[in-house]
Amino acid sequence: MGPIGEPGPAGSVGPEGPAGPEGPVGPEGPAGSIAKVLVVTADGAGGEPADASCPKQAPLAIGGGGSAEKGGLLEISAPLTKGKLSGDGQTPSGWRVRSEAGSYTAYAICTGTGTAEPSEEEEKEAGEVKEPAAGK
Repeated sequence: MGPIGEPGPAGSVGPEGPAGPEGPVGPEGPAGSIAKVLVVTADGAGGEPADASCPKQAPLAIGGGGSAEKGGLLEISAPLTKGKLSGDGQTPSGWRVRSEAGSYTAYAICTGTGTAEPSEEEEKEAGEVKEPAAGK
């Protein structure tokens, strides 16, 4: 028997195989929906924080922000958890803004589950519709 020769060139790619069988249907997930969305506001002045806290009927802050008097800059605009600035992985329950401007307003967009229409009590707890800080 003689010596082994050099390997030959690689062959071409073969045809695609048939599709596998369909997998089983997964279990039904839990029911869930956002039934309420409320805007809560809080006013501030003089460099003190303005904290807009979500009511118990809509306890989750899904967004927020603030406005300051004309020319004023917000130094803080951040979510809150239990009255303190939220950290990684925490569930926010409000929004804080702070400014050195004369006056400013914090806005929290709050949500929860339950009935789609807030009750009169929830409307009072959420606060009245407010105009942005004066002069903007």
